[in-house]
Amino acid sequence: MCGICGVINLENKTVDIEKLEKATNIMKYRGPDDEGYLLIGKACSEYGGHDSKVNLPKLKPEKDTVVALGHRRLSIIDVSTNGHQPMCNENRAVWVIFNGELYNYRELKKELVEHTFRSDTDTEVLLHGYEEWGIEKLLEKMAGMWAFSIIDMQNKQAYLVRDRFGIKPLYYDNDGKALVFASEIKAVRILRPTEALNEKRIVSFLSASYYEPNETFFQHIRQVKPGNYLKVNLETKKAKEKEYWNIKMAKDIVTGKDVSNSYEKIDLHQVSSRFKDLFIESVRLHLRSDVPIGTCLSGGLDSSSIVCTAQKLLDENVIDEKGLTRQVRTFSSVPKEKEVSEEAYIDEVNQQANTEAYTVAPTFAEFMIDLDRVVEMHDEPFLNPSVYMQYRVMQLAKENGVKVLLDGQGADESLGGYHSYLAFYFSDLRRQGLYTELVRELYRFKDQLYPFVGKVFRRKFGTWDRTVKGLVKISPISSSMDKYFSGAKTFAEQLKEDTVGRNLLELLKYEDQNSMIFSIESRVPFLYHPLIEYIFSLPMSARIGNGWTKLMLRESMKGILPETIRKRRTKLGFPAPDKAWALEMISNYREQLKQSVRHIEKYIDVGIFEKLVRSIMKHKRDEDIKLFWRIVIFERWFRKTMTKTGSTNKKSGKSTTKPR
Repeated sequence: MCGICGVINLENKTVDIEKLEKATNIMKYRGPDDEGYLLIGKACSEYGGHDSKVNLPKLKPEKDTVVALGHRRLSIIDVSTNGHQPMCNENRAVWVIFNGELYNYRELKKELVEHTFRSDTDTEVLLHGYEEWGIEKLLEKMAGMWAFSIIDMQNKQAYLVRDRFGIKPLYYDNDGKALVFASEIKAVRILRPTEALNEKRIVSFLSASYYEPNETFFQHIRQVKPGNYLKVNLETKKAKEKEYWNIKMAKDIVTGKDVSNSYEKIDLHQVSSRFKDLFIESVRLHLRSDVPIGTCLSGGLDSSSIVCTAQKLLDENVIDEKGLTRQVRTFSSVPKEKEVSEEAYIDEVNQQANTEAYTVAPTFAEFMIDLDRVVEMHDEPFLNPSVYMQYRVMQLAKENGVKVLLDGQGADESLGGYHSYLAFYFSDLRRQGLYTELVRELYRFKDQLYPFVGKVFRRKFGTWDRTVKGLVKISPISSSMDKYFSGAKTFAEQLKEDTVGRNLLELLKYEDQNSMIFSIESRVPFLYHPLIEYIFSLPMSARIGNGWTKLMLRESMKGILPETIRKRRTKLGFPAPDKAWALEMISNYREQLKQSVRHIEKYIDVGIFEKLVRSIMKHKRDEDIKLFWRIVIFERWFRKTMTKTGSTNKKSGKSTTKPR
C-alpha cells in the first residue's frame, strides 16, 4: 500500500518539481517508509527525498520532461530497500509506481522464470508480468487490489490502472496540456490547483440520489472507474479509458439465456461447498504479509466469517506468514450507547476463535474534537459518524503495532445482505408470478420488513421527501428514492451495479482513507474476483430464500462460526450512535449549527434546516437524522475546503472560481 502521483506532459512544458514533491509528501502517511521520484525526458533520472531509504540525488528540475512520477512506500511485502519505487525493468525502458497488493504474486512469479528478479516484492512481479504478457493478459491474471501507473518508453505508452472493484483510489485531471494523477484528491489539487466544485455531485450527496462512479466533488477531477484503465499515447498525446473487467451474469449453459435472476431450486450444500473453498482461498491469500496483520470485527456475519476462517487456518497450520501470530488480532468499536453496541456478538466471536482482542469506545466529546481532522483528511464529505467509528478502529490498530487489517466490505453488495434489497426480491417474485412464495417470504421476513417499509413509505409519500425537496435548493438530477430504487430492473442487476459502483465504491473510499491516515493497509477478502465471479454465475436462489439472506455464506460457515452469529438476522456494521449524537449536538450547539449552515445557503435553505432540527428533537426519525448528518458534515467540508483556498464568498457561500 502506497501513495502515488504523477504528471504526463501533453505539451512541451517543464514539470513543476516543487508541486510534484509537495503532492507526493502531502500523502506521507500513505507511505512513511520510503520516498522516490522519476523524471523521464531525454533520459530516465531517479531522485530521492528526505525519507528515501536509497541513496539518490535530491529532486531537481529537468528540461523536456515527458513524465514525472512520485511515490511514497508503505512496506508490506519484502520490506527491504529492494522494493524502492519507482521501479524499472532491466533495460530501464518500463517503469512502474504501484499502490496495492498483488496477492497471487508468488504463483505468477513461477510463470516468469526467464526474468531476473532483484526483490521478493509483488511490484516487481507486476513489472515483469507486463513485459511478458502485456497489459490485458497481465490484468486477467492478477488477483488483488491496485492503482498503478506503468510508463512504457519503448512502446511510447502510459497506463493508469485501477482494480476491478475500485478498492484503491485513482484520481486524475486532464486539461489537454498535461494529465495529472494521484491516490488522493488533495495531491491532484496541488499538481493542478482547482476550486471549481461539481454541483451535480454535491446535490446528489445532499439528496441521497445517484451519481456516476467516475465523479468527484470537484468539477475537473475524475476517478478512473473500477475495472478500467486509462491509456495515454505518449506520441499522439491522446488519452482513452478502457474497461478490462466487469461482472458476467449467469447464463444457461445450453440455451445461453440469462438465468441470473432465477429462483429455481438449487443444491445449496453443493454451491456453498464451492463458495467455502473460494472464500478460504481468499482469506489465505489476504493473510500474506511480512508485517503484523489483524482483522476488523464488528460482530456481524461478514467480519466474523473472516475472523473465524483466519483463525481456523492458523489452528490447522496451513499458513505461515511473517506477519502472523498464532492468534488472530481483532479490532472493534463498542460504543457505550447500548442500542448500537455489538459487544455481545463481538465477545462471542472472540471467545470461540480464541483471538487477541482490542476494543475502543468512541464518545461524542471525542467525535467533536476529531471531526474537523477527519473531514479534512477525507477530501470529500462522508455520510455519517459511522466513518468516525471506523477511523477510531484503524487508530486502535495503529496504536497496537498492526500494519495490515482485513475487513468485510463487499459481502452485502454481492450476496444481497442489506434489508433495503428486500424490495427487489419481492418485486422479482411478483414479476415472475411466484405469488405463493411471495406471500410466504413476506411472512418469513416480517421482522426485517416492517422498519424498512416504514422508511420507504416516508421517503416516497411522506415528510422526508418533501423535506429534501424544500431543503436542497438545487434540484437533484434524479430522485432521492434512488438509494432504494435505481434503474436496475432485477435484483441481480442491482447487486451487480452495487458491487462495481454506487454504495460499495463509497464505502471502499472511506475504508481506504481511514486506514491510510494511520499508515495501515486495509484488505477486503470478499472482493476476491474468482469468488465474486462464482457468486454471480449462480441464480439468485443461492443468495436469498426461505426467510434468509446470504444463504451461501451462512451455509458455508457451519461449524466455523458460532450459531448465534451464523443465524443472526440483525445488521449494524460499525455503527455510531447517530441519533444520540445528533440530539446531543442539537442540544449543545443549536445556535452554532444555524450559523454554520449559512456557509452553504447556496445549497441549503436555512429556514427549512431549522424545521428539520425541530422535527428531529420531536420525532427522532432515522431518515431525518441521516439527512442532518449529511448537511453537518458537508458544511464542515465545504468551509474547510473553500476557506483554505480563499475562494468562498462567506456571505453567500458561493464559489468565486471561474470555469476553465
